[in-house]
Amino acid sequence: MLPPLPDVRLQRRFQSIVAAVSKSPERSFPQALPDSADLEAVYRFLSNERVDWQQLLEPEVVQTLQRLVDAGSGYAIHDTSNIMLTGESARGDVGSLDGHGASFLAHFCLVVSMGPVPGPLGLLGIDALFRPDGPRRKQPDWKDIYHRDDKESLRWPRMVDRAESLVAGRASLLHLMDSEGDDFALLSSLVAQARRFVVRVKQNRALTDEDAGNLSDALAAVEAIACRQVMLGARSKAACRGRNTTRRARRARPSCRFAPVASACAARRTSAPPAPRLSSCTSCTYRKSMCPTASMPSIGSSTPQSRSRLPNRSSPSSTTIARAG
Repeated sequence: MLPPLPDVRLQRRFQSIVAAVSKSPERSFPQALPDSADLEAVYRFLSNERVDWQQLLEPEVVQTLQRLVDAGSGYAIHDTSNIMLTGESARGDVGSLDGHGASFLAHFCLVVSMGPVPGPLGLLGIDALFRPDGPRRKQPDWKDIYHRDDKESLRWPRMVDRAESLVAGRASLLHLMDSEGDDFALLSSLVAQARRFVVRVKQNRALTDEDAGNLSDALAAVEAIACRQVMLGARSKAACRGRNTTRRARRARPSCRFAPVASACAARRTSAPPAPRLSSCTSCTYRKSMCPTASMPSIGSSTPQSRSRLPNRSSPSSTTIARAG
């Protein structure tokens, strides 16, 4: 399948590029195309104003949709990556994320099959976000950007809406997001549209008046239904990116608890969306000595007689995820 390019010559050029790159997809263009004439042809093709990179993605999206419909359901994994163009100085049309060379944000939606052995089905979308004015020198005040329609955080609901629009009810999606997706407006939108999702929580959210305390309090009051042992890899300072803490490799025993909660919006924010009603699950990392093993089923088991209460004390590395659907 070919992308809807405006010229048959562009389509032929696209076919030749794909044929060359597919032989070694892990290589860069200069590595995959050692002939200088072929490499120059690629650069001319990509810089052609009649070539829209989103059009080049259309054949991939169509085939992903077909595989997803055949499977019936899939995980829609949303994530953002920093694309660093090494060797390039900052350019006005691309900008820079850190002030050291051209770079931008790329937001992806990768679909993965469900089942005992999940496998990639393809991409449903890519968004590119640029900062032509360079890196942010300070965190902007939330009041200055809360109602702006060009703020970067809108990439999350925008990609969910795009994916659901493409699927159009022909298959079921379960949207997965890391802690960057922990946004009140996003959660409210997902609940209002009856989307299925799992989002890793970044903050211990306050609950509405009808619920007591905050998210961790509500989850500590319910029994854990499953526990398993996992190996956590080491995390270096460079990998933290200002959001996490360093850690050594160790064994941990996460547990699962479920409780319906309603998250409250900060009172200072006016015209806020409705409080999302969530079925919340906590995944707490316990020290080995704090997690019972004899009566606790593994993750995925739902044997009622195997349930037991876990201690409410968690290690500093405990995390929480919220889900609904």
